[in-house]
Amino acid sequence: QLQGDNMAQIQDLFYPLIFSIILIGIREVLIWLVFKPWALHTGLAPLPFSKEDSNIYRKAKEAINERRKIQTAKFCETGWRWLFYLAAHIGGLLCLYDKSWIWKTSHCWYNYPFHQIDTGLWWYYMLEMALYWCLFFTQFSDVKRKDFWQMFVHHVATLSLLMFSWANHMHRMGSMVLLIHDFSDHWLELAKLAKYG
Repeated sequence: QLQGDNMAQIQDLFYPLIFSIILIGIREVLIWLVFKPWALHTGLAPLPFSKEDSNIYRKAKEAINERRKIQTAKFCETGWRWLFYLAAHIGGLLCLYDKSWIWKTSHCWYNYPFHQIDTGLWWYYMLEMALYWCLFFTQFSDVKRKDFWQMFVHHVATLSLLMFSWANHMHRMGSMVLLIHDFSDHWLELAKLAKYG
């Protein structure tokens, strides 16, 4: 372990766990205040029942409402991920645009492993890890999807790579991978949001 105020410290890896709990709270607030009303506005509101509905018509409405309930939950979960990936990508651009290793990848290895970390990079890494901890924890309460186990492995692998790169002072290369990863993720989540809405 390399020591110094501006070096990656192994004990920093506990912060993302704390931040992930805060993110879960923010997620729930955003779902109820932003994404659920947005979903209902896009046509996922439940169909109303009336006394004149026949039994068959009532059952059809119940089936439609059950599908809409699932679609609304998927819409809200996807909306949260889209918003965070977009914010993470914009934050990553703001944090990394002036770093030499972004523009010339050979700088990732100059003076390795004695790479100091500025405050912006520290927060970028910690919040990204917090997001993946949040996704890891909430996948058990989210709507179960066909790719549950694939996403479970993806979150574990991502967290492992982030922690490994932090512990081994490879945060320059890790930050580049995060920036590229977030760029594609927010477009993917936006496409899913359009599909569910």
